[in-house]
Amino acid sequence: MFGFVAKYALAGMAALLALALLALGVQSYRLKSLQASTAQALTEASEKARTQESEWQATLSKVRNEKDAELRSVAAARDAALASVRNRRPRLPEASRPACEGATGRELSNRDAEAFVGLAARADELRAELAACYRREDAIAAQ
Repeated sequence: MFGFVAKYALAGMAALLALALLALGVQSYRLKSLQASTAQALTEASEKARTQESEWQATLSKVRNEKDAELRSVAAARDAALASVRNRRPRLPEASRPACEGATGRELSNRDAEAFVGLAARADELRAELAACYRREDAIAAQ
């Protein structure tokens, strides 16, 4: 009787082992399929990110070039204005200053005019930087 039970027990164990191996094979197949689809999705996402980054870099490069051109223009205007005010007379002595009450900018001394030209140029540079910042952010937000 025990030989009969042992024979069926052995057959049952072999069947369970076969089922376990089959289940392991199915899980292995599913895992490989999942890995392949994940790798493909990762590759697609990576390429999309590279494309987006290159578009952003092109946009940023264009904005930077426009800003640099504007800053060169500001510098040229500043240099021309500084050259024109350097020929002005120096600051008036203290005794002569009351006579300039209500004077316009034409009466500014060369040092004072240079200071105002420098301030105006710095303001133009900051305006150009701010405008470039807005253009850069608007361009990236539009993409």
